[in-house]
Amino acid sequence: MNQAKLFLILWVLLLCVGCANNSSEKQKNDCPIPPPEAIFKKEVATISDHIFKLNGRNSEESLTFADSTKVTIYQSGCDKITQEYRFDLPASMSNPNKVLLAVNRLNYMAQLGPDYMTFGAWSSAIEGLQDQFMMENTVMVEPGFYVSLDKLESGDRSTLIIKLFQK
Repeated sequence: MNQAKLFLILWVLLLCVGCANNSSEKQKNDCPIPPPEAIFKKEVATISDHIFKLNGRNSEESLTFADSTKVTIYQSGCDKITQEYRFDLPASMSNPNKVLLAVNRLNYMAQLGPDYMTFGAWSSAIEGLQDQFMMENTVMVEPGFYVSLDKLESGDRSTLIIKLFQK
């Protein structure tokens, strides 16, 4: 199985794990999937300042890791799901290569425990598509499924944006 297919399978699994299973909620909103839930658990020792906000089919989750990295995760959609990870990084942790930076951050999250191993598969998939990401910000990993990587510089900080979405 190639890395892109593995990535897609694991992304769908994470969406299923990250969502509630309230079928009456699904029927009431005419949406095939339940609203998003927090991806990270407050109980993880290396996570602080964890906040999760749900607004209908949209959510915002923000937290700080033990290495002082902050991440905000936006989840949205019904028929077409989007997850966006925005990492706020000090310049000392940044890397000019957005692909290597994304691989590093995803591997870091994969090491938080068994519930987060999917991030390691994402890391491998993105690393395997490195040549494509060097030419364009958005890469199709499977028909209809995309990953985009972007990096914004601002003084002594940078923002890495990893977006997983359907078209």
